[in-house]
Amino acid sequence: AAQAAIGGNGCSPFSLGLLLQAVRDLRKDLVDRGCDVSLLWVPSHGKHQRWRPAAEHDPEELRALNHAADVAAGECMQTRLSGSLREGWHAQCAATLEWELKTIRLAAACAEQLHQHVRNVPVDDAELPS
Repeated sequence: AAQAAIGGNGCSPFSLGLLLQAVRDLRKDLVDRGCDVSLLWVPSHGKHQRWRPAAEHDPEELRALNHAADVAAGECMQTRLSGSLREGWHAQCAATLEWELKTIRLAAACAEQLHQHVRNVPVDDAELPS
């Protein structure tokens, strides 16, 4: 699907349009400079051990390139997340969850104490329904 989208086939203009256009532009620039650019699917993270690419490609080299790309993408993501609004949102969610659980436990403890107190309060006959 990614290869088809980069090639311009069957891609919704609303689905990662800017990213796809940047990849297409980079690919065109490389081709214009005389580079032979081909898109190959490479299994991720050691999956499909029996997979072999076309004869002109070394599977270990392709897996190493794929791993390097994964590492670089992960580092980029961590850099972009550091100090981001999303990171702050996740931190606020965690703090809110902790506060909510503490509040529920406190309310339950208060209810238990009230229950114990009410059980020990003598009932006046005047308070009973007739």
